Amino acid sequence: MRFVLWFMGLFAVAVASALFAGSNHAVVSLFWHPYRLNVSLNLFLIGLGLLFVVLHLALRAFATLVKLPVQAQRWRHLQRERALTSAVLDAASHWQAGRWAEARQSAELAVSLEESLRHKGQELEYAGKLRALAQRIAEPEALHFPTPSP
Repeated sequence: MRFVLWFMGLFAVAVASALFAGSNHAVVSLFWHPYRLNVSLNLFLIGLGLLFVVLHLALRAFATLVKLPVQAQRWRHLQRERALTSAVLDAASHWQAGRWAEARQSAELAVSLEESLRHKGQELEYAGKLRALAQRIAEPEALHFPTPSP
């Protein structure tokens, strides 16, 4: 149904433009001293429309280009946040599985990632909880190593 409505609208625009442009004898005169340029009204309106479209696209491209550094910074922050969360989750899963060395390495990585985020001024709202969990896992006393029997 939507396709039919679009098709009818396109047909109506085509008929209206054919009626307007078919018998239009208007002329637009452009003066640039000492020259004069006579252009039909239809060509002038088409050129004006194209100029508007090109200018609009150029301004949108410029606005996107200006926003690019902010988007890149946001993306890098999100990547660091994901790496920190992943390191803490890896440490917790290794700790639960009894892989103490891997748990300690992942926890130390998480602590270093959190410190680098804090030094860059991009502290997370839940960074304290992640840091506390990572430090607890990284401590040898916290891992509850099985004691060998004598």
